[in-house]
Amino acid sequence: MPGTSKQMKMILVVLILLGAVTIVGYHFLRASDIQMASARRAFDAGRYDVAEEALIRATGYDPDNARAWYRLGITRKCMGKIPGAAEALARAVELNDSNVNWWFECAQLQQWARRFDAAERAWKRTLDLLPPDDGRRREAQVNLARVIVFQGDVDRGLEVLREMVASSDDPELRFDLAQLLSWVGRLEESAKQYQIGLQQKSENQP
Repeated sequence: MPGTSKQMKMILVVLILLGAVTIVGYHFLRASDIQMASARRAFDAGRYDVAEEALIRATGYDPDNARAWYRLGITRKCMGKIPGAAEALARAVELNDSNVNWWFECAQLQQWARRFDAAERAWKRTLDLLPPDDGRRREAQVNLARVIVFQGDVDRGLEVLREMVASSDDPELRFDLAQLLSWVGRLEESAKQYQIGLQQKSENQP
């Protein structure tokens, strides 16, 4: 029947198109993996420029490859390309939102790139993901306070550190608070916090 023959032809065309799409998609995914393997060899050999080029190609073949973006960020970090590294890590955590180690590195790079608003968001997400007993929480909280202050919100940033001191009266936290107070010109309060920290350290020594 003519109608049935036409339907069969349409089905055949659709199947051919689906097959072509699958083959092309596989080719691009496979090409991304090949470029990542090439980048790994170049990175291990210290040839960061070659690794960067391969990873750029990998992200071009597969823009949703979170690991390729992460490795691109780390490679650029090793090259001293901090703004580019920050961009790549931001893309990596966007694609893999639950990796706390990536978020920690992303926050650092945003801060080094002086993207303080992005750094604040990244440090907050890092703190959301870090376990309560993880030693990196202190560093993340101190840096969160710093980037808030660097954005001009001095009182809110200082409050982050004051709350930390209140919950864990650690002399090192006192020194961090003293440093930040000095940076914003509150020298008298800075000196006071530094003296308290020194006294605490002296009392804690055996």
